[in-house]
Order: sequence, then structure tokens, then C-alpha cells
Amino acid sequence: SRPKGTRVFLQCHNIGNKEPAAWKRMLTDLVLRRGDVLVVHAKTEAEDAGQRTTQRIVQTFLPVHELGGAIPSREKARHSLDLAGNVVLFFGHVRPFKGLDIALRAWRELKTDVTLVVAGEAWWKGEEEYRALAQGLSNVRFDFRYIPDAEIATYFAATDVVLAPYRIEAQSGVALTAFHFARPVIATNVGGLPEIIEEGLNGMLIPPEDPATLAKAIDAFFARDDRPAMERHAADAARRYSWEEYGARMKRLVAGE
Repeated sequence: SRPKGTRVFLQCHNIGNKEPAAWKRMLTDLVLRRGDVLVVHAKTEAEDAGQRTTQRIVQTFLPVHELGGAIPSREKARHSLDLAGNVVLFFGHVRPFKGLDIALRAWRELKTDVTLVVAGEAWWKGEEEYRALAQGLSNVRFDFRYIPDAEIATYFAATDVVLAPYRIEAQSGVALTAFHFARPVIATNVGGLPEIIEEGLNGMLIPPEDPATLAKAIDAFFARDDRPAMERHAADAARRYSWEEYGARMKRLVAGE
């Protein structure tokens, strides 16, 4: 029970489940029905919620993850991680839907010399599967562990571009973290990613499940002469999706505007 006149706002990062199961969907639906207003972070999430509940649905953005503290220079960060040349980062909890296997297959088709850094815990002890896919690739580096906040800035500062070759996604905290560090993102055209990634400005969009196209996009990225401008657009996006703006929107929502 709740006090009379009380409204419940549910902030929903994901309506669906990335590893689907009937029991998970049932429990989620039970929780959703307890709210008066559902706040979601992508159009696809709003559409999914609309098919599952009768509650009011409000779509807004996911705020930028401002993690890692002070941002080192690219040179200092690369020195810390013993990196040089072209660098691409795959960051965060490595789960099947995030498509690391797709990235590893793409690495065999690259025409550009690029180092892939994978930093994050592997889901359900999947490390060996990914190491097997990378066998024979000298330019792939795995750091399968939880990356503490104090190290996040070093990884993002060291990279040129961040990968998000996801199979499914509501909205990506990794992509938004990349924007915080003024790094563009190469991502798949799924879920809410096209709502924050502007083709050729703060990133590049490709179809899912397509290693060959991902490889071509990475080659094309490193052939661009406007990469500094892409970094500026990424930083602009971070300001657009700030916690200050998100808090202002939530305040207006709670006030009934």
C-alpha cells in the first residue's frame, strides 16, 4: 500500500531483458504495473512499454556517465596502458548481446593496423570463447576484470574511438561515457543508439551482426581527416545529455508539467 495521493515514478533503463526468459518478463510486468509513470530512455523502450502496460509513459534521455575523475592526456593514458598507434576500445561488462564476437571477427578483415582493447568482466566465464576467436591476432588485448572508477578515464582517454556493436540495446551507458571523454562511437543501428549517435558527427552507425561492415567502418574512421571535429561533437553531446538537464526534466515531470 501507499499513502493516498502518492504517485510512483519508475525510471526504466531497460524494459526488456538482454538474456530473455519468460519468468523475467512476468516479474518485470508485475513491477511496471506498480508505477503510475514509467520514464524510459529510448523510443523503442516506449513502444515496448506501451504494449505491456497502461501506465503513462514518458520518454527522455539517459544521462551521461561522468566517471573516472580527472581526464589524462591521450599520450599519458597510452603510456600508462603501454599503447601506441591506432586504438579502439570495447568497454564494460562483456555480455553476449554486446557483440564482442562480432568485433573479433571484424578484426580479421581490417586493412588498417588498429589495436583493440577489451576492458571489462566477461559474462558467465566466457573469456575462453573470446580468446579462441582472437587466436592469431596480435593486435587484440584483453583485460577481463572489473574496471574500477579510478581507471576508467585512462582507458577512454587512451582510445581513438569506442565500439558498441550491440545486437540489442535500450540505451548505452558506454556510448554516453565515451561522449563524456570526447570520444566518438561506432555502433550498430539498434534500439536507442541512433537517437544519440549522429552519423559522421559524434560517431558512425552500422547494421548489426555484420563483421565485414564493422571492419569497413573502422577502416573508414581512421582514414577520416575530421576526427578532431568528431571528438568536439562527442563532447557537445555529453553536455546535451547532462545530469543537470535530466534533473530539470524530472523536476518538471514530478511537478506535473
